[in-house]
Amino acid sequence: MARAQRKDRRARRRPFASRRRVLLAAGALALAAAGGVGFALLSGGSSPSTAVPVATTSQPLARLAGHPLLAPECAPIKGPEWVYPLGPPVRGLPPVVANIRSNLYEVFAIHYSCAKASAWIRKLYHRRIPIRWNGNVTVLDGPPGYYCSAYPDAHGLAYAGGCQSKGGGGCVVGKVAAGRPYANGRGCKLTGGDKAFGWNWNVANRRVVFAHDAKGVLHLFHVSGADTNVMFRYLPNAYELQVLNTSGIGYLNGFTWVPSPGWKVTKLTSVKGASCTLSTVGAGKITCKGSVDPPTCLCTGDGGMVSITFTAVPTRKQAGYLFGGSPWQFKITKMTPVPYLIPGTPDEAAKRDGV
Repeated sequence: MARAQRKDRRARRRPFASRRRVLLAAGALALAAAGGVGFALLSGGSSPSTAVPVATTSQPLARLAGHPLLAPECAPIKGPEWVYPLGPPVRGLPPVVANIRSNLYEVFAIHYSCAKASAWIRKLYHRRIPIRWNGNVTVLDGPPGYYCSAYPDAHGLAYAGGCQSKGGGGCVVGKVAAGRPYANGRGCKLTGGDKAFGWNWNVANRRVVFAHDAKGVLHLFHVSGADTNVMFRYLPNAYELQVLNTSGIGYLNGFTWVPSPGWKVTKLTSVKGASCTLSTVGAGKITCKGSVDPPTCLCTGDGGMVSITFTAVPTRKQAGYLFGGSPWQFKITKMTPVPYLIPGTPDEAAKRDGV
């Protein structure tokens, strides 16, 4: 028991880096992750509806045909189905909906054999680990001399994590003022060796990408942005909602949208890019399903787009203008991850195209 408690304390002393940190120090980059934490790697009830259907087809493995794997990417592996974890409900906020699951695991290995990395990952992803709502990782026993840690999925499987040589993941700080998480506001020095491997970072660490610096040294870092870009337009006697897939996770398979208070959607007049239905009760919630392609690069806007034209009417006096960009109006309900890290820079995207 005491040994387990000591291990748990060590895990809390080595938290993954904050989402706000994009730190380059001695070739190391802090990696933003789901739940506001990260890992440091050195370089190297049903209702009636009306529908406007559109057929769409795409498969994650088929996507690899247009994405040649380059080092440090490794071939994805199959394993037990994992389910993306959700945090506990927050009072006053609507529940989070995120149906993301797969039996594929994205794999990368830096200065380490892909075969060895895949073998170790197959041992680690079966582990049952605690679900900690504070976002802390669980330390795992991996290769000798490596610091390994992982996040649990919704059922406690170690669905995403990483291992780094020489105890990577530690964070050494100094002269930290009370209540300030980083040393003098500059961040902290991240320690560890230059060998590492990880799995499912494309889901646990959204919008994480590989890039080479001017010297050709490989780095892993986090870029800003969101999974979708929602645009709302006023048209003559109608309105248009456009949803662009900008995600680093993969395919957008479902979302919902509701009008602003005092308004009701009356009819879907045109739908492109997905199959959408309109609830005939309440305010007229729009529900869309399909397989909207991810971008080829997080640096571009070439992801799949869903365009919906509809009519709406006010349901009360002084309803004000109909608007459509508030976070509570739009919710992603399902996604399918691709088994690789989507490039984040033009140079890295060009490499995938053979340029």
